[in-house]
Amino acid sequence: MTPAPIDNGRIWIERDLITLHELIDLTGWGRTSTYERARTDSLPIPTLRMGRQYYFSRRAYEAYRDRRDRCGLNLDLDIT
Repeated sequence: MTPAPIDNGRIWIERDLITLHELIDLTGWGRTSTYERARTDSLPIPTLRMGRQYYFSRRAYEAYRDRRDRCGLNLDLDIT
């Protein structure tokens, strides 16, 4: 396990899961259509639903981002 990064004496713990709001912030996708695509499981990142909340694996997001950047393609969905 990788040690948590330290910043100004505080330990920041990197979570394995990110929320739907964090995913929207990271990708810039539209809120309403991202919710709809999460609900129908049609996002390019596997969706995990716990109760009423949607979560995504940070590793799956990073793999998606790296694949998008490496290919030089716009793999982002038309979600606005």
